[in-house]
Parts: sequence; C-alpha cells; structure tokens
Amino acid sequence: MIRENQPRFILREYLVTKSHNTCGVLFTFTALLCFYPACFSTDAPTSGRTTNQLGERLILLKSGESNKSGLVSYGLYCVVSGSRAASNAPPGGDLVLVMRNNGAKWIDLDHVTVEDFSLLDAQGKQMKLYLWSSPRGMAYGDSDVFHLIVHHSTDSPQPWILRFKSKPKAFVPVDLSITGIEPRKSGSTATLDADSLGTLLNSAKPWPGMGTNYPRSSWSQLVRVAEIIQHSPPAAVEKVLHEYQFKDGDEEVDPRRLMEQLDRDSKLFLLMRIIFNLPEAAPEKKENRFVSDGWMSRWNKSGQGTEPRNTINLAWPITWQAGNPRLLTGSSGYQGQRYDAAAEYAFYQQRFSFRDLSEFKEEAKSK
Repeated sequence: MIRENQPRFILREYLVTKSHNTCGVLFTFTALLCFYPACFSTDAPTSGRTTNQLGERLILLKSGESNKSGLVSYGLYCVVSGSRAASNAPPGGDLVLVMRNNGAKWIDLDHVTVEDFSLLDAQGKQMKLYLWSSPRGMAYGDSDVFHLIVHHSTDSPQPWILRFKSKPKAFVPVDLSITGIEPRKSGSTATLDADSLGTLLNSAKPWPGMGTNYPRSSWSQLVRVAEIIQHSPPAAVEKVLHEYQFKDGDEEVDPRRLMEQLDRDSKLFLLMRIIFNLPEAAPEKKENRFVSDGWMSRWNKSGQGTEPRNTINLAWPITWQAGNPRLLTGSSGYQGQRYDAAAEYAFYQQRFSFRDLSEFKEEAKSK
C-alpha cells in the first residue's frame, strides 16, 4: 500500500520490472536502486521522517521555481548513504533534480542530454557531470527526475551553481539556475536520531585492540558522522548520543555484554576526537581532562606519543598529520565507570572548536 506522504515522483518514474510482491514494487533510476516503499526515504521539510534501515536518504538542498516565468518548480536533492559499500562516497557525488511542469501543456524532454546541464564550483570552474537517467517529458502538473553524477565532487569548492537550459529549438524552452548548492552541509538538514547514528556507525570498525591499523573506509565514515554532528544543534546531539550509546538502559558496564559495549563506546570515543579540534600538546591540567574517562593508559605517558613535557595529547589515541588521522595505539580496554560520549561531547563543546575536516576529504579523494 502506498501512503499519501511518500514521494510519488519516484513511483511514477523508472519502472523496470514486471515482478511484484506484497511488500512493494521494485523501481530504479539507472544506478540508484530503490525497493519502495521500505528502503528509500526523504528528509523534505514537509514530510515526516521515516527510519531508513539501509541508510540511503535524499536530502533536500534547494527548492523553488524557475527564474521569472515560474514555468517549472524544482527540488534538488543529494543522496547521502550510510551503506558500507558507499563509505567513501562524498555528499554531492549523487544529485537528484526533480522538476514539475507548472505552466505548459507539454514540456518535451526526450532529447535532453548532459550537455544541457552545467555545474560551476565556487571559483567559477566547470565541473564534470554525467546524466544517469532518461527524462521523457512532462504534461501540465507532472514531474520528471534527473539523476546527475558529479565527478570529483570532493575536490570542488562550494557553493555550486547548477543550470539547466533546454536546446534552442525546444518548443517550450526551460532555463533553470540553482545557486548556493552546498552538499557538504547536507547533514545540517537531516534530523539526527539514534537509529540513523547507529546505521552510520555500523559501517565503521571499532578501535582495534591490537596494533594501529585502522581502515581508511572507517576513518571516512567517522568523518562523515562528525560532519553531520558538527551541523546539528548541541542539545540534540547530546540526546542522540545518549540514546544510541545506552539504548538498552545499560549505563553501567555489563560483563555479559562487555565486547558489544566496548565496540560501541570505542567508536564514539574516536568520533569525539574527529569532531573537535583537540590539541595534541595541551597544558597538563585537570581542567583540560574529561573526568569520566576510564580508557586504560589514557593518562599514562607511555600511551601518549611524543608531545612535549608537561603537556598531554587530548586527541589521544589519534594524531593528525596533514589533515589525516592515524592511531597512536590500540585499545587497552576500559576500567571503572563506563565512558559517556554525550557528557564528553558537552565537555569539549564548551572548550574547543570543531575540527575543519575539508582537508581530510580532499586527501582521501586523491588516494
């Protein structure tokens, strides 16, 4: 059954299979596969948020009408993924443009190609685009969907300008310009909750107990979560961190579920050191330390690294080089009171600024 508040434009377009079942219908637009209605959700301001078990979301970036005439209305979305397979996919690599015919009997889109689109970065440089859908046309009141792939989206400074201009011989010409496009800030438009945080963190590995090898894909996923948190209200972040970490009401260490707790807590512990620009050589004062911090060897000089005497690495167990993190040590376990990520977030939020993560993403793209 199709609910009234679900995005009908996805249903109307791109029917590619004849098979049906009792749960839904399989739809796709080229590379973007969607089992409707269960696995693809939107975060448009006018719709309620739906839990997305697969971590694929359409985040609204811009909406409005075409310049002057109002011939078409539009919504521009980016695809944000929590999937393990997409852990290196930057926000902005997938753009979905929805246009609706507001003023003509028919707008022919059969001959639209990628050459009808242009995308400029903040420096006015042309960006490479691919069109991965086949628009057909719109009767009055109907909509159509354009799936655009942006090449090297991470390397291009934002905001962007997207323009669609139909060919000169088009019977009904359309000229649409969308300015101020900033997919990196797309996390700020998403409503963070414990379920979505869990979906995103599931794609990252916990802090390893042996050695310092940590997958690049896991660093990328933690950076993605950190960016979302940086653009979310602090009170909401504290609430979500608490609900996710202690979702089973287990605020104390439970020997029966110790490994599960350690895995979850260690991801959050690393995440806090990515969110905040914590000094690696801070004065060794108690007021700099988060008191409810029982990671073994945390305040042991043997676990700190190479910082100067009488200083302490608040970013431990991470050190940063040219915008990229690496581990100084593996996890030695935990003792005493259970780590509280929400409390540590509140502690550092009052004392330190957020880390600029743009350099990490550019470096990650080049590797």
